[in-house]
Amino acid sequence: MSTLLITRKQGSVATDDRLAELLEETKTIKYDIIGLSETKRAAETHMMHRDGTGVFLGKRNTTSVSGGVGFIVNSTLLPKIQEIKFLNHRIAYLTFQVDRRLSCTVFQVYAPVADSDPEELADFYESLEEAYTACRSRYKLVKDHEEFAKDRLLQAAQNKKSMKKVARDIQEYKTFIPCLKSSTSGTRITSRTEMEKEIQQFYSKLFRSNRGPPVIASPIGMEIPPPFLPEEVRAAFRSFPNGKAAGDDKITADFLKSCHDNVIFLLTDRFTKYLQSGKVPEKWKTSNTTLIFKKGDKEDLENYRPICLLPVLYKAFTKCVLNRIRTTLEEAQPVEQAGFRRSFSTIDHIHSIQRILEVGREYQQPLTLVFIDFHKAFDSVEPQAIWESLKSQGVQPAYIALLQQCYTNCTTTITPFHKKIEIPITRGVRQGDPISPNLFSACLESVFNKMSWQHLRGDEDDENDKANLLPGIRINGQNLTHLRFADDIVLVASNPKAASLMIQELVEMCGKVGLRMNTNKTKVMRNKFASQSPVNVTLNNVTTCIEEVNEYVYLGRLLNHNNELEPELHRRRRAAWAAFNNIKNTTDALSCPRIRAQLFDSIVLPALTYGSEVWTFTQALSERVRVTHAALERRLVRISLSEQRQRNLHREDIRAQSEVRDPLLVIKKKKLGWAGHIMRRNDGRWTRLVQEWYPIGEKRPVGRPRMRWSDSLKEQISLFDGNHLKTHWSTIAKDRMAWKAVIRDHIR
Repeated sequence: MSTLLITRKQGSVATDDRLAELLEETKTIKYDIIGLSETKRAAETHMMHRDGTGVFLGKRNTTSVSGGVGFIVNSTLLPKIQEIKFLNHRIAYLTFQVDRRLSCTVFQVYAPVADSDPEELADFYESLEEAYTACRSRYKLVKDHEEFAKDRLLQAAQNKKSMKKVARDIQEYKTFIPCLKSSTSGTRITSRTEMEKEIQQFYSKLFRSNRGPPVIASPIGMEIPPPFLPEEVRAAFRSFPNGKAAGDDKITADFLKSCHDNVIFLLTDRFTKYLQSGKVPEKWKTSNTTLIFKKGDKEDLENYRPICLLPVLYKAFTKCVLNRIRTTLEEAQPVEQAGFRRSFSTIDHIHSIQRILEVGREYQQPLTLVFIDFHKAFDSVEPQAIWESLKSQGVQPAYIALLQQCYTNCTTTITPFHKKIEIPITRGVRQGDPISPNLFSACLESVFNKMSWQHLRGDEDDENDKANLLPGIRINGQNLTHLRFADDIVLVASNPKAASLMIQELVEMCGKVGLRMNTNKTKVMRNKFASQSPVNVTLNNVTTCIEEVNEYVYLGRLLNHNNELEPELHRRRRAAWAAFNNIKNTTDALSCPRIRAQLFDSIVLPALTYGSEVWTFTQALSERVRVTHAALERRLVRISLSEQRQRNLHREDIRAQSEVRDPLLVIKKKKLGWAGHIMRRNDGRWTRLVQEWYPIGEKRPVGRPRMRWSDSLKEQISLFDGNHLKTHWSTIAKDRMAWKAVIRDHIR
């Protein structure tokens, strides 16, 4: 028979290690619920152990660093939990369903001693009496225990396995959504039943089309595409990374990669049948959706990304279709779109925006940037708009009809706790489907192609120029109005009035395909030479002023209106230390310096040097990067700064022990490689255009200008013959072999 225990164990679960010890002890007894008092937990915790045991811990008293109550719940009872509330550091209760008619509530208290202050006693009993009414609570989540993570990371480092996969696999606790805000009243919901209802309502509304059912194209009369080849199917399997989870059919990509050629031939015949008939299995239209928290308020469902876990065979099929229509879709995409495209990256747009800010500061040109954010963009786009955009961009009708079938009568299942919630899907593209990013980009391109300001070339009459209503800015004879990376869009204008007109037209055109702008997350950034008038947008007959910011994180890079690098370097240093703290237990346990250095260089160094291709590096800023890396390096070899000084160890001595790469050489190589890359481009990308841009007829103010990106590049390389410059770096960079020789000479 199961037992119900109420325990008090001084400091028993103050740390994850002590919690792990307690959970190990519980394996020797039978229980349903264990109540805990005086846990002294620093943060509120709501999680599930790897063996299915639920752990719910309240926060200690912040003033006296004592108290704290909580529950440990057996895995068999966990699905029956309806609600858990922590009222304060002394009182909590847990409600679970006994049967269809009966529910039970268990209270756990940590009462004051009898000789406590009378006022404290009165407050305690008053709070206990009020515990029968609804109370608010907020939870924080923690991760797996230290030793288990260290062992798994150590094995991965020695075997050169994916660290991201290991980090996902070593989680001993599956985190739940602790509580949610009601979409109607804004109140906090802690009841699991109510939270499930809120999730069902939210995603049913999100995935429900606001228009009628789409017109399904009939494959009759269409030109039948040629059959798939076995090599197409095999290439689709090879493109999937190892270690990915399987769908409901339990078939993994790893298994398909290892299949015999006979299996590939059978699957090729099956895929060809689906292709030529225009129909796919109904099982492929179902999926499991996992809610991945992004950032912000954990109680707001807007801050969760729904990722679909689809059958691998379905993803392989759509991958084969994508490979056939990719060229057609790529040809329709302009250079302004860099998301989900081969040979494009985030650095393309980061470099362009940085150069625009650089020129605006040097020539005192007004500049207004608007960073657009949409409400659930991938989940809101209307399917009919997608099919129309594919048709307008020249995709073969048979492939459009096939994709329509794949996206018709789809459902998904969300399991926030233990109950499955089935939700029909009538709009959006499934995040997790290989072809969905390309479908979204195609639809977005059809929207931008209809913008009036998209077709301006800057040759309009002078009245528009005088009225400051010309969208975009002129760069070497072309008009730059915007840049986009998937749904991350930045509008470019010389003044707020033009920006307001651009936003308004964008909102109206995007609304036709189901996209809604998020005015709370859309931001405006302008330099000091731009007009200070507000940037407004009208939504549903309500005019909203877009919030202005002095800095904005765009594609992982912190941009600011003064184009200063120092704030971004602070972020990079924090990111590097955070990355190192995640692996320091593993690096401490590694005895092989080479493997330890490889782990450090593959995880910590990229965090420190992200975006360094476009850094305007001064000697002082480069020294800050070197100092940060040196501190990380000392921690890697477990030598303190004072010990280094006592032992009279030089920088080279530490490097000999760590065997890690020099960060300044890594940055220089990335920067030189990127410089050659952009100067050899002939596809009309904005990176080269803005790099070669100098405003005609504009004069710089008196005085030496601040260092440009190209100036810092010239300082890093030596192309001088005595006191005279042989050839400008941009000219040499256009010759691949000559530029490689320059890189070899400077990266040693």
